[in-house]
Amino acid sequence: MKNVLAPVATVILLATVMVFNSCKNREEDPTVGFSKEIQKIVPQSIVNDLRAKGMTINEGKVPPTLEGAFRANPYELLSPTGPEDVWAKGKIITAYRYLFSQQTADGKEVKIDYKSENGVDVGSGLGAFISGYGNKFTVFAEVKGRHENVDYTNLIVISGEVTPKGIADLQHSLYLT
Repeated sequence: MKNVLAPVATVILLATVMVFNSCKNREEDPTVGFSKEIQKIVPQSIVNDLRAKGMTINEGKVPPTLEGAFRANPYELLSPTGPEDVWAKGKIITAYRYLFSQQTADGKEVKIDYKSENGVDVGSGLGAFISGYGNKFTVFAEVKGRHENVDYTNLIVISGEVTPKGIADLQHSLYLT
C-alpha cells in the first residue's frame, strides 16, 4: 500500500504546483495594456495612428503620480494632420501650460486644464485617464475647450516622463471629435 501512495502523492503534488504556476503566469503584466476606462474612449485605431505618426504611447496600468503645473516650451510640430494641413513639420507653436490635479488614489484618473500662453486656446478635461509604468505616462483626456472664440470638444493625448525637474520628452496630440 505504501508503494502506491508515494507515486499518487507525487502526481497530486506536481499537479498542484502546475495549477499554481499556471495561475501565476496568467496574472496581468502591469507594464502593458490600457485600463478599461481608456479602452472605452480611445479606439486602438487612434493609438495605432498616433504611433504611426511618431508619438510615444506609454502603456501600463501603474502610472506615476502626475500632479502640478507644467510649461511646454519649445513646442514643435512633429507631424501635421495630413497633406492638406497648413502647418508644416517643424513649426514652432505657442507655449502651453498644463495643470494636472486631483489624481485618484489608484493613480488612473487625473484632472487636466491647459492654456496657451497667448491665451487664445484654453481647455479643461471632462475625463482624463492615465496609462504608464514607472515614471513614463500617457494621459488620454476628453476635453472641452475654446480657441479664438470657437468652442470644441476633442481627445488630447499627452505623453512624457516625470522627472525631478518636470516632464521630459513631452508630446501632445489632439483629435477633434
